[in-house]
Amino acid sequence: MNQPVDWSDVHAQLTALQASVAAAHQAALDSIGGSDADGFIVALSQLGETLTRVQPVLAATLAIHTPPAEVILLTQQVGTGIDNLFALNTRLSVQAQRALDVLFPPDQVKVYSRLGARTQGLGGAGSGYIKA
Repeated sequence: MNQPVDWSDVHAQLTALQASVAAAHQAALDSIGGSDADGFIVALSQLGETLTRVQPVLAATLAIHTPPAEVILLTQQVGTGIDNLFALNTRLSVQAQRALDVLFPPDQVKVYSRLGARTQGLGGAGSGYIKA
């Protein structure tokens, strides 16, 4: 026979996970205006630790017991928060890549790469060293 589940404990774990997702999302938004993305990296690291700690217990509990509606709703909200965080991270990555493409157009980078490969420098032909 199955042991009764303390749904308040499951709810608390999901709430902690939801708070961690929200903190990572806010850190991502904060990194947009600032020049330092370390806060976002720290928040993602903390989210990863929380997920690692909470996920196996929740998966095992939710697999063998039917959760109350409140827990199901909270689980869906956490899933939506993670999906939104992933989408935000993808948009930030695309924006950063666009900015780099403006600063360093791929065609010009290729030209410089070929120029370095064709010059004969200290290392011999094709070494990539430009002779001064």
